[in-house]
Amino acid sequence: MKLIFPTFSGSGNSSLKTAWWWILVLIVGAGIYFRFGNLGGKVWFTDEADTALRISGHTIKEFTDFFANAGEVRSADIQRFQKLDPTRGTWDAILSLSREEPQQVPLYYILARWWAILVGDSPTSLRAGAALLSLLAIPGILWLGRELWGDQRVTLTALALWAVSPFFVRYAQDARDYGLWGVLTLLSSASLLHALRTGRGWWIYGLFITLGLYTKFLFLGVVGAHIAFVATDRNSWTQWKQAGAAWAISLLLLGVWIGLSLQAGGTVTGLDWVKNTSSVGKLLSGWLWGVGAVACDVRSTWIGMIVAPLAAWGMFSWWRSGDRREAWFVFLLIAVNALPLALPDLMFGGRRSAVPRFLVAAWVGEILVLTWIAAPRPWLLMGLIALGGTADLVQIPQKNAWNKYNANDYQRIATLINASENPLVLFPPRNLQYGLLTLGYMLDPHVRLAPKSQVRQAVDVGDLFRLHRSNTVPEPPIEPGSEMVLRSESVELWRLPTSRTFP
Repeated sequence: MKLIFPTFSGSGNSSLKTAWWWILVLIVGAGIYFRFGNLGGKVWFTDEADTALRISGHTIKEFTDFFANAGEVRSADIQRFQKLDPTRGTWDAILSLSREEPQQVPLYYILARWWAILVGDSPTSLRAGAALLSLLAIPGILWLGRELWGDQRVTLTALALWAVSPFFVRYAQDARDYGLWGVLTLLSSASLLHALRTGRGWWIYGLFITLGLYTKFLFLGVVGAHIAFVATDRNSWTQWKQAGAAWAISLLLLGVWIGLSLQAGGTVTGLDWVKNTSSVGKLLSGWLWGVGAVACDVRSTWIGMIVAPLAAWGMFSWWRSGDRREAWFVFLLIAVNALPLALPDLMFGGRRSAVPRFLVAAWVGEILVLTWIAAPRPWLLMGLIALGGTADLVQIPQKNAWNKYNANDYQRIATLINASENPLVLFPPRNLQYGLLTLGYMLDPHVRLAPKSQVRQAVDVGDLFRLHRSNTVPEPPIEPGSEMVLRSESVELWRLPTSRTFP
């Protein structure tokens, strides 16, 4: 790698180099701390509630049917569907996914269930397990850095940037598969470059891409980037055969999951929202937001407008440096993961590419590009680390976060309801299921909930509330004299007159 590193002249040369290394090591240690800080204090996101539901072995249909026919329930009844059930096993968890969310491949959920059995099934415990998995990125970066650059100082720079990256810190704290997705992107990429360089270890590469495909269907973008790289690289026929065998076997093994889902009658659900039409301006804003989130935890396009040109300059200068093979590999990792989402959004409408968590592999590539441009420039490296580290420190005590989306709305709703005297909350069980799962860990024990269809008269109620999904026609209609207390993009909260009789 043709980089010019900072030099330290004078008698203190060795001491300054040692101090530089220790600073970077301390930064990595701080990144580990950021990932585990205040895990129990963050709002419980709807996707995380879905994780807890799946690993319990329950289904959303069971949850919906129970509450549609229940009388008054409490938060403990909702939590029951997010805790391990001794009558359900790992196979039940797998079947729950295959029947209702076949797009969620099962590896992370199996690991999360085993972790819950060993450590506990509380939100804090599940998040700790996901954060622990994300730390496997450390050996992944060390290995990939060796294959790309062959220089420990550059590799440690990449590790430092990953450690304080607000995007990777945020999603390492979620009880979801995003951290594992990033880990397997690193490990599979490193193992591919290693196998191409040495001619050995193809079975390791095949193992990592199989694990990746069983972590996220979007990992197909990583495999696609690898295929494009091998196709455009100068490789022998033997290497082509070995790589092709690894891809073929991993895709055949993924077919086992697809076959199981088809046999179980599984249909893809919960993704209609990504098809909502967005203007080009909103898409561009979402892209800039995602690019910026890798460096700073601010939901603003301004950071992206600074970081995006910096990354583009880094990619261009890397290519011009002469290390074109390595630059091409990283470019493909970004482009092949981003373009298949961005182009359909531009041509047919949608906002898939504007959702940062759908582009984990592309953001791994961005970290590598920023490493290239920052490694020989201590002022830029320290600036990026200071920017990310400050954002990480600020977010530790915060309950809400931009990556929790509508969970922030439910937290506001829960705060209003918890402050009420003897409240009763009416809800539609069949179109706010995940919202109810989220509220299960937000509402106080004294709050009563009931499906509208099961309530005939409000008895012994201090405050009567009604939850309703935004942008849908209320059924039955909102009662005269009701007051809208809160409205967001996903949910509305109304306060109803307590003297009424229900139809």
